[in-house]
Amino acid sequence: MTTRKKPDKKPGRQKWQEWEGSEDRLNVLAAWARAGKTDEEIAKAIGISRSTLAEWKKNYESIRTALAIGRQYADRLEENSLY
Repeated sequence: MTTRKKPDKKPGRQKWQEWEGSEDRLNVLAAWARAGKTDEEIAKAIGISRSTLAEWKKNYESIRTALAIGRQYADRLEENSLY
């Protein structure tokens, strides 16, 4: 009987490098946030859990900033539409 070895890392543990180090991907994150996508929707699109995205936002300033800029833009558009 052979036993299966568990993977050393969970999905998403190294995936942040693909997003954090790429200006194009950071722009995609900002666009998704600007379009009003929730963290859960963004995480699903990336292929990670919402809690993993929360960790990314806490640990990586470029990811946190891209999402914040996108959301601020969306918030301003919505505020302006109310006037």
